[in-house]
Amino acid sequence: MKHLIFLPFLAIILACESTTPKLPFLGNPEKVVGNDTIYPSIPDFSFTNQDGRVIRGADVKGKVYVAEFFFTSCPSICPKMLKQMKRVSEKFGDREDFRILSFSIDPIRDSVGTLAEYGKRAKINSNHWWMLTGNEDSIYNLGENHFMSHMVADENEPGGYVHSGFFILVDRNGHKRGAYDGTDPKDVERLMKELPRLLEEK
Repeated sequence: MKHLIFLPFLAIILACESTTPKLPFLGNPEKVVGNDTIYPSIPDFSFTNQDGRVIRGADVKGKVYVAEFFFTSCPSICPKMLKQMKRVSEKFGDREDFRILSFSIDPIRDSVGTLAEYGKRAKINSNHWWMLTGNEDSIYNLGENHFMSHMVADENEPGGYVHSGFFILVDRNGHKRGAYDGTDPKDVERLMKELPRLLEEK
């Protein structure tokens, strides 16, 4: 009898789990194989973080991560983005299967040493939050063509650049699953509510 009483509750739990919608995939489908739609994934990359360590796409394979594009001397939206990304870091940074990737759009000035000093001032934990520098063309190609993040040098703008302030949520297979305004605390709150759904996704 106890088993019979338990079964309806189990059915309710399973129904709730099965009706929770998955986060959408961003980007146009690349192809359809059988019943599976193949969505674009972030290609392999190779940049250097604030500790001088080379970070490749393989280092985030199997992990959920949030990506952004910034530069350390940015006087406009980057300080707001930093404040909001620190919220994400504080909430999820202790998970081994989570990372934050901050790509510098000013890699000539943002050397490894500059990133290290910036990270020290901002109290960024380099164990899970990697600020990356490297070849400028590669960073811009990755941002514009794969992360859907706009960035362009403009001497008339404060800091010399115009760039989007979006945080891009990426799943364990390198698929983009969400975009959030990194200057808006409410939208970052939405990110922090949706991110666990990817961490739980198999």
